Amino acid sequence: GSIDFAHEAYGALSKCVMGKDSKRALALRRAELFHRLGDEREALRLYQESFALDPRPGHALSQIEALAARLNDPASLAEAHLVLAEASDDADVKTGLTMRAVATLESLGHTARATHLLHALFEATNRLAILPKLFSLLGTLDPSIQKTLLEDIVMKLADRVEGSWDFGDQLRCLKFIVDAELMRGDAEAASAAANRAAELA
Repeated sequence: GSIDFAHEAYGALSKCVMGKDSKRALALRRAELFHRLGDEREALRLYQESFALDPRPGHALSQIEALAARLNDPASLAEAHLVLAEASDDADVKTGLTMRAVATLESLGHTARATHLLHALFEATNRLAILPKLFSLLGTLDPSIQKTLLEDIVMKLADRVEGSWDFGDQLRCLKFIVDAELMRGDAEAASAAANRAAELA
């Protein structure tokens, strides 16, 4: 039928195309064709392929959003948001898109991946507002993985405390260190951080 012929014809053509822009354009044309032919699942895959080659708001993303909703495929939309977040140099945009993707992944039961994405986002942006959700998700992980990530977070926060002259920021960091040390089961380290926070307050 028409769909099989389209697969065969464009499959052969795709092997000849060179360069990112040409591949993106071909993937977009293929997506639009399969969309018209009624193969929405293949159209979604190809819109994602095109979008990954040029991740920015526009036609491909709009089609991914529409098809993901129609096919009840929130994971595909989450992946698109993560691609766009990775490409963005704007910390607000990166944070917002990643948080949306994380919420979707968590709702689908992919808590380990959601946790690692949030940890990477904190490493990239240093935003304390990420930590409450990150700590909540960390509680669902294997204890050994949880411990490793918490150690990274404590080290990053401790470095920030030592490098900051903003007492308010130091106090916020120390409070999160207390939470992290308690999650790690290190009451002595949590007490030390709490005492230092009390001195600053």
